[in-house]
Amino acid sequence: MKQRISADDVLQLTPEQQEKLRVWWNVQESDLFAYIGLINTSNKIVIDVDREGYMYDGRDWFPKMDCLPLLSIGQMIELLDNFTEEPSLKNENLRLSINRTMWLGNSKLVDSLFQAVKEILQR
Repeated sequence: MKQRISADDVLQLTPEQQEKLRVWWNVQESDLFAYIGLINTSNKIVIDVDREGYMYDGRDWFPKMDCLPLLSIGQMIELLDNFTEEPSLKNENLRLSINRTMWLGNSKLVDSLFQAVKEILQR
C-alpha cells in the first residue's frame, strides 16, 4: 500500500498551493521531501534542519523554499485537521475527507487524502 505522496504528486500543485504547503510544513528530521531543482526533481530525506530554513540530507543543504514535503498519510490527516479555521468545521472536513477516502478503498487512501489536501490548499 502506498504510504505517502510522490514528487509527481506535489508537482501537480499550483505555485500558490505549493507555497501554502511550504508555510504549513514544519520540517522534522526523517521527513521525506522533493528538491525542485533547475534540472530535475529528486527525493531526499531530512537528516538535520537549521534555523535559517535549510535542510541537510547527509550530503547537501537545501533551502526549504526549493523543497516540497512528500506527505505521509498521517501528515495529510494533520494538515486536513489543522487547515480549517472554524473549530466546528475542523472535524466535519476531516470526517468528510476520510469518509470519501474509505469509500474509494485502501489502495487509494493516499491519493484520496491528497485530493482532499489539494482542495484545502486551493482555498
